[in-house]
Amino acid sequence: MSRPARIRETIRLPRHEVSFAGTIDPARDLSVVRIRIRDEAAPDRGAVEVHRQRWFPPSMIMGLLDVSGFRVLEMRPVEGSPENAWRHVVARRV
Repeated sequence: MSRPARIRETIRLPRHEVSFAGTIDPARDLSVVRIRIRDEAAPDRGAVEVHRQRWFPPSMIMGLLDVSGFRVLEMRPVEGSPENAWRHVVARRV
């Protein structure tokens, strides 16, 4: 059983800074990510979001997309995340 892992990332845009701090719990197929957006022109007026996510096996994602009329063109893990955590999925309506 895997232990929870922590991730951190900061993206700097021309006027904003976006920080991600998350905990990934592979044993429970869950993650919690805190996203903080800071406007450099008004640093006291930033925003914070918390995303609680459940992951599903790739076979379930493909099956749900299929019955919804989509064909999966590509599915791969997000770089730096555990294999069974976040995935990039590209699908096209058929």
